Amino acid sequence: MKRVLVTIVVLGGAAVAVIAMALAAIRWQIEPLLTGVRKLNRVLTNRGALRSAGTASSGTAVVVHRGRRSGRTFRTPVHLDRVQNSFVIALAYGDGADWVRNVLANGGAIVEIGGETFITATPAVVPSAEVLPQLPVRQRRAISTFAVAKCLRLDIVAA
Repeated sequence: MKRVLVTIVVLGGAAVAVIAMALAAIRWQIEPLLTGVRKLNRVLTNRGALRSAGTASSGTAVVVHRGRRSGRTFRTPVHLDRVQNSFVIALAYGDGADWVRNVLANGGAIVEIGGETFITATPAVVPSAEVLPQLPVRQRRAISTFAVAKCLRLDIVAA
């Protein structure tokens, strides 16, 4: 019984440490840690999120994009906000994430959200301060808390 309790405490402590490191990496944009968080999300978190992302019952969207070199189609779950005729995605991991570079290189992406599909174009990385006033309060707080410096804006060209 004591061994089980010790194991639970150690694993719980390790989980807290990993979460704390991930939050610190995002808050202070520590590139080596951000790279680790990106890889961890790609392998673990994204696969689970993609099961329901983009559907009518999910608050998570999917960005469908093509690889810059491979030409393969990728699906990345994201949280976004619609601002007039655009989608805005806070770039918590910075603008160096593969999916962001793919969208920029291809001049747009397909966005699936709420069971609907949108074609987007003219992607632009913009300072968060530029779009902050147009975002919902919860998103403004998250961007401020994690000091997210940049957002990706995608103009909607067709639904």
